[in-house]
Amino acid sequence: MLMRAMLAGAAMLALACAPAMAQTPLTQVKIGVLSDMSGPLADAYGPGSLHAAELAAADSQKLMPGVKIEVVGANHQNKVDVGSSIARQWYDQEKVDAIFDIVNTAVAIAVQGVAKERKKINWQMTGASSLTGQYCSPWAVHWSTDTHIQTNGVAAGVVAAGGDTWFHITADYSGTREMANQLKALIEKNGGKFLGEALFPMGSTDFASAVVQAQASGAKVIALSSGGLDTVNAIKQLAEFGLVKQGKKIVAPAMFVTDVKALGLEVAQGVTFVDSAYWDLSDDLRAFSKRFEEKIKKPPTPQQINVYTSVMHYLAAVKAAGTTDSDAVMAKVRSLPINYFNTKDGRVRENGSVVKQRYVFEVKSPAESKGPWDLLKVARELTLEQGAPLPVDQSGCKL
Repeated sequence: MLMRAMLAGAAMLALACAPAMAQTPLTQVKIGVLSDMSGPLADAYGPGSLHAAELAAADSQKLMPGVKIEVVGANHQNKVDVGSSIARQWYDQEKVDAIFDIVNTAVAIAVQGVAKERKKINWQMTGASSLTGQYCSPWAVHWSTDTHIQTNGVAAGVVAAGGDTWFHITADYSGTREMANQLKALIEKNGGKFLGEALFPMGSTDFASAVVQAQASGAKVIALSSGGLDTVNAIKQLAEFGLVKQGKKIVAPAMFVTDVKALGLEVAQGVTFVDSAYWDLSDDLRAFSKRFEEKIKKPPTPQQINVYTSVMHYLAAVKAAGTTDSDAVMAKVRSLPINYFNTKDGRVRENGSVVKQRYVFEVKSPAESKGPWDLLKVARELTLEQGAPLPVDQSGCKL
């Protein structure tokens, strides 16, 4: 009898406590920004990404006054083992709820694997569409512009404007070959012709042979499937050979605004690429840029603007869910519309890919620029559909 009474009392106590536990108020959210803080991608991401996340946390704090929002940062050094180790420590020991940025495809894939094992949230800013394809996760969001968006956006617009013959100069590794192959297919789909390709090893400084082949092909458009310093060096040599002055259109799908700054407008003018934001696009982006510059001393890159909006969307989802539980938050991440800066009614899809506003940008000429960071103009504003990632059923995601 005594044992039955004890068990009954324990059951009643558990029932009494259950509602209180379910209603435990949200008191803390911890965000990690894992980036290249000192290497070749640090200008486009790095410390600026960390500051963008801090600004988002400060803005969200006003809407969540009873919640402590903490932001921590770390340098993955573009090393898979370092990035994975930091992610494990953050998730397992330091109670980080979500990791952001994670630029560098190899590191991003590894960190997404760590997060998936733990059913933890991660938000990627690198360009690989495989993150929402074969490596997709129910707890991951690919907020940035991926290779399909970059290639699809420029192919349709440039072919429609008369750039119907193309030659490719391609870095010889998997990610850039994937980009080049996507671009070839899209050029042909839009009625253009592919006339040839020259491959070069990553880290090359001599593009003379590739440039001569491009010139000899007679193509109206020269596409660079490469990134970072490779793109900068290739554009320098295309300019030295006079191809821009000859009227050739240069397309560099994976170009950063920091690359434009490094090249200078005299060299980079007319180069075309796709991105989702630019500091001088609107009044609210200019206002955000002014805040950002107080610490970083230069306008935010599109990538750093992406970190700000992604953290804002995550924290809005946390507020709506009333918890940091990954499943509950991700349900809100997908149901809440994306309405930040120039994007209206964007959304996160089932595989983590993101539909939001994107643009085809063209580098200004020196005569068009009115200041040191007045570098880009909008060549074409894409609709949400034109600037969208691959449809979920074509992405290869097996969720």
